[in-house]
Amino acid sequence: MGMAKASADEWRNHVRACGSVERDREALARLIEYNGDPFEIELTGARSGIRAG
Repeated sequence: MGMAKASADEWRNHVRACGSVERDREALARLIEYNGDPFEIELTGARSGIRAG
């Protein structure tokens, strides 16, 4: 049982260190805002149903 607990603890630590989806989404939004090509943003927005700007 000790080995299974150690493995579970290691997995939990890895998941915590990876970050969250929300953090990834925020980082991507900042990157697009900083360095976004309006044409590409319009293309991806139209494809996903989201309107840019």
